[in-house]
Amino acid sequence: MKNEKQKRNFTVRTKTGSQVEAGSTTPIYLRLFDDKSQKSEKIRLRQKAKEGHHFQAGSIDEFHITSEKLLNKLTAIEISHTADKYQGWYGEWISISDNDTKEIFCFSLQRWLDKGELDGKTEIYLKSNSTNIPCEQLPDTMKLRNLLTTIPTHKLNQEDFNEEYKSLFHVQIKTAKKGLLGLAPTGTDANVFIQIHDINGKISEPIELKDSMDQKNKFARGKLDDFHVRSKQELNTIDKLELWTDGKGIGSGWYPEYVQITDQKTNEISCFIIEQYLNEKYGGVKNDHLIFNKQKDNRLCNQLKSEENSSSDEIINQGRFQVEIKTGHIGFLGLGGAGTDAPVFLRIYDKNDRKSDAYQLKYSTKHRNKFERNQTDHFIIDTQETLDGISKVDLWHKGNKNDGWHVDYINIIDNKTNISYCFPINSTLDQNSGLKQTNIHLENPLINLSCKDKSHRYSLTTTTKKLKAEKFSRNYTIHTKTGNHPSAGSTTPLHLQLIDINEKKSKEIQLKKKDMEGHHFAPGNIDEFKITLSESLSTIKAVKLSINAEKYQGWYGEWISITDDENQEIYCFPIQRWLDKGEQDYKTQIILDQPSDIPCQELRNSMSDKAQENSISNDYKYEIRTKTAEKSLQSKSKHDVNVYLNLYDKNNQQIGQSIQLEHSSNHKIPFQKHHTDKFHITILNINISDIDRIDLYHDGQNDGWFCDFVELKHLVSKQIKCFSVHQWLDEVSDKVRFSMTNYQNIPCEDQRHSTTNIDMYTVRIKTNTTNLSKDNSLNISIKLCGKTHQTERIQLEQTINNKSAFQRNNSIDTFEIQTKNKLNSIEKIEFYYEYLIKNGQISFQWIEITNLSNGILTCFPINRTLSSSINTQQNIILTEFSNKPCLN
Repeated sequence: MKNEKQKRNFTVRTKTGSQVEAGSTTPIYLRLFDDKSQKSEKIRLRQKAKEGHHFQAGSIDEFHITSEKLLNKLTAIEISHTADKYQGWYGEWISISDNDTKEIFCFSLQRWLDKGELDGKTEIYLKSNSTNIPCEQLPDTMKLRNLLTTIPTHKLNQEDFNEEYKSLFHVQIKTAKKGLLGLAPTGTDANVFIQIHDINGKISEPIELKDSMDQKNKFARGKLDDFHVRSKQELNTIDKLELWTDGKGIGSGWYPEYVQITDQKTNEISCFIIEQYLNEKYGGVKNDHLIFNKQKDNRLCNQLKSEENSSSDEIINQGRFQVEIKTGHIGFLGLGGAGTDAPVFLRIYDKNDRKSDAYQLKYSTKHRNKFERNQTDHFIIDTQETLDGISKVDLWHKGNKNDGWHVDYINIIDNKTNISYCFPINSTLDQNSGLKQTNIHLENPLINLSCKDKSHRYSLTTTTKKLKAEKFSRNYTIHTKTGNHPSAGSTTPLHLQLIDINEKKSKEIQLKKKDMEGHHFAPGNIDEFKITLSESLSTIKAVKLSINAEKYQGWYGEWISITDDENQEIYCFPIQRWLDKGEQDYKTQIILDQPSDIPCQELRNSMSDKAQENSISNDYKYEIRTKTAEKSLQSKSKHDVNVYLNLYDKNNQQIGQSIQLEHSSNHKIPFQKHHTDKFHITILNINISDIDRIDLYHDGQNDGWFCDFVELKHLVSKQIKCFSVHQWLDEVSDKVRFSMTNYQNIPCEDQRHSTTNIDMYTVRIKTNTTNLSKDNSLNISIKLCGKTHQTERIQLEQTINNKSAFQRNNSIDTFEIQTKNKLNSIEKIEFYYEYLIKNGQISFQWIEITNLSNGILTCFPINRTLSSSINTQQNIILTEFSNKPCLN
C-alpha cells in the first residue's frame, strides 16, 4: 500500500514531424526530472492497447505512464532511443499532464534524434517551455528544417551545435520572369548563399538557402521562396546583402527580382532589389560575390515593385522606348531601292551590359509601308527588362541574299528619362555591298544630340569611327541524356539545329567533343558539348535532332538541355523516344517544340518506365478516362492537388490500393476545363467484371473539381465501364469524395449520344433521422415541374452511393433519373412517399436536383418528418428553392 502512494501517474502526448521520414518504429524512452533534483527511471512510451506503430509522420500519440518515484513539480525531461543511423525520430513537442495536480508541461523538441542527422544525438535533455504556450500552438518546424542546416552538417561539431544562435531572419526571394511571354529561363538549381551585413559592419557567416517553405523546386521562374535562417552573429539593423551561387548544376544562371529579409527579433523589413543575372559574366558566383545596398524605404519589396510599376504605367502605355529610323536614298549599286520589305529587328543594351529581347519593328506609327526610300519611321517598343539607359544596339534584317537596306541613322528616346540616343549609320545592310552583312552592332551613341544634324553624324562617323560592325557569334553548352537500357546508346553522329522565336535557324551541327574521339552517347550517360554558332539567335523556341543510322543502330534520347552561355538561359526539351529506322514510327529526324518547365535532370527516366511496363502482361493494363466539365481542378493553395480512384467489388471490398491519376497521356496539365484525360495504369490480378463501385476523390484544401464521368477500359478485352459523375468535388460542400455504383458497359460518349433526347438528373436527398432498417421499407417518387411543363412521376429506385437508401441517420443518398420531358428550369417538386412497414418514420432535411445537360442545380428545403401510414400514398409540395448547393 505504501508503494502505491509512491507512484505518480502522467499522461504524455507527443507530436511527430509532418514529413514521411519523420516517423519511427524505434522504442522511445522518457525520463522525468523535478524541482528537487529527483529523476524517474527510464520509461518506454508505449500504448498497452496498441501493439503497432505509434510515432507515425504528423501524428499526435497519447501514452499513460507511471513513475515509481514520488516526484515533485516537473522541470525537465530526457528523451532517448538506441536506434541505428537513419532509423531515428523527428519530434515536434512533448506535452506531459500531471494526473494528480492537473498541471500541463510543454517541452519543445523540434529536432531529430538520429545518429545520421544534425549533431548525431539520440538522447537530449529538455527544460519545460517557460512561455506557457500550449504545445498544440507551436509551429510545425519540420518545414523549417533549414534553421538547423544553414551550416553543412558534416562541419558541425559539439561546440558549434551548442553555441547559441543570436539572430533569426525570414528571407523571401522572388525569381523574375523574363523574355517573350515571360518564358525565358531565369531559375537555377545551383546552391544559393547569403551573408547579412549590419550597420556596425558585423557580417554573418555564409548561410545556404537550402529548404524552401513554399516550393519543392526552389528558385523556379516567377516563383516566391521563403526561408527561415539564423546566425551566430548578433546583428543589429541590416545594411547590406551579399549574394552568390556556387554555379553548380545545369541551371546555374539565375535572375532574382528581389530579396526581402525580416529580422524576427525587431520585425524590421529590409528590401534588396536585384534584377540581374548571377553568372560568370555579371558576377554573383563563387569568389565573385555581389553586394547590394538596402532600399531606403522600409516597405515590402512587392509594394516597392508595385509602386514602380504604377509610376511607369504612363510610360508603359506609350511604350518604354520611341525608336526613329531613317532609311537612306542610296540603293544597291547606286540604282535606288534603298528600302526593304524584309523583317527588321532591334536589340538594346544598357550601361550594365544587360540586354533586351530581340524586337521586330513591325508597325510604323507614321507610315503604312515602312522602310521606304528616304523615309523616317517611328516605332514604340516595350521591354520587360529593367534597363539602365542605352549603351549599344544590334540592328539586323532577314532579307534574301540580294535584299539591301540603306540605313541613315537610328535614334532612340527613353520615355522613362527623356534622354535620346543617336546612332549614326549611313551604311547598307546587304550581303553584296556596304558592310557585306545584314546585321550591325553600334556603340557610343550621341546623347541628346539630334540625328538630323548631319555635321554631328558624318564627322563623328568618319573621324572617330564610333560605328563598329561585328561578326555575330553565339556560344551554347549542350547536355544530352541517353536512355539507360543497354541498346539505347549509339556510335552514330547526332546532329542539332536550333530554331528561335523568329523562326531563324542555325546550321546543323554535329555534337562531338573535341577532346574525345570515342563514343559519346553511352547508355545512361549525360554528355556535354560546347558549340559556337555564326548566327545570332533570339530566344530558343525549338530544336531539330537528326541521326543518319541504319536500322537498329539509332539512339534513344531522354532529354536535351541547351544553355546560352551569354545570358545563362536554359532550355530543356524532353525527347523520351527512339531515333531509329527500326523503332516506333521509324523516324530519325524530329523537331522538339515543347520545352519543359521542369529542369531536365528532374525528368523521369522514361526508358525504365517503358521497360517496366513492357515486362507486365497486357492482361493487367487499363485505360482510365476522366472528363472535366465547366470547372477545372482549381488549386487555391500553393501545393499540388492529387486525384485518386478506389475500386470495389460486388461485396463492397476494396480491390488493390488507391490509384493516383497522374501523368495524363494527352494533356500536360490534367483536369482542365472541357478536357478528357487518359491515364494508363496496371492493376494486377483484377478482372474488369469484378469492378462494381468506384470512389473518386482528391486531397485539395478548398480546391474544387467538376468531373463529368470516369471510364475504365480493359485494353485487351476492350470491355468498358462508364460511371457518370457530374459532380462538383470540393471540401467546402463536403463532397470531396464521391462514390458510384451505377455504371453502363458502353463508352461514356456513346452513353451521352444515346440519351440525346433524354434529360438526365442527379437527385440527392439528405436524411436527418430514420428508423428504417429493411430494404423496400419506403417508396419515393417525384415529379419535377417547370413554369409551363412537368415530368412524369419518377421512381427513386437504386441509390448509387449507398448499399440501401434511407437507412442511416445524417446521410445523403444519390440517385440518377431521366425523362423525355424537357424543362428549362425547376420551380416546384411534387414529392410522393408510401410506407410499406408499420411505424416507419423518417425525417428529411433537403432534396437537391442537378440537370446533367446544363449543370443547373436547384435545392429545395424539406425539414420535416414524414408521417407514417402503411400502404397509403401521401405527398408534399415543395415550392421554396435556391440555385445554390444544399448545405450538408
